[in-house]
Amino acid sequence: MVIDLTSEVISSVEKINMSTRWDSNPAISPDGSTIAFTSNRGGPHAIWLSGLNGDAVYQGGSLGGAFLDNPAWSPNGQQLVFDASPDGEMQLYIKSEGGSALERLSVGPSDNRNPSWSRDGKWIYFESNREGKWQLYALRSGLSDVVPLNVIAGRNPQESVDGNWILHTRPDQPGIWRCQKQKCFGAE
Repeated sequence: MVIDLTSEVISSVEKINMSTRWDSNPAISPDGSTIAFTSNRGGPHAIWLSGLNGDAVYQGGSLGGAFLDNPAWSPNGQQLVFDASPDGEMQLYIKSEGGSALERLSVGPSDNRNPSWSRDGKWIYFESNREGKWQLYALRSGLSDVVPLNVIAGRNPQESVDGNWILHTRPDQPGIWRCQKQKCFGAE
């Protein structure tokens, strides 16, 4: 669905990416030209891409029928990070622009999901239950350095547009929470 947020009154909602199958979690590329989303429109779950108006739809990657979800664009639009569970545990994967290979990121055991990028592209935030509860972590982009964030029971991490805050939800409390980025990483 497309909603014009520049208008004070929502006058129309338009359906795009028509499919009789399950489509979810759209992510618009930084340049505003492409939508990445997950779908089972071709059979098994996969990452799909389309133009902003839902045209030129094509499959961007799959993992042999494994559930894939939560695509997020890198700030430069060259990569997508998402979660998938080909081996039973949810793990993070990267798809580079123009490539068909999907690379598993080394973030450790347990379920790791709901990735998002820092505004500068240096970090990938995600949630993991490796300590027995959902907690936020950051992975240094291009490396395997995983850093736990100083957030109590966090989920769904997103960095603010100005890069100063990490917003998140908590599984046991309502609301949206934020942590100053520097303090989330343990710096005072």
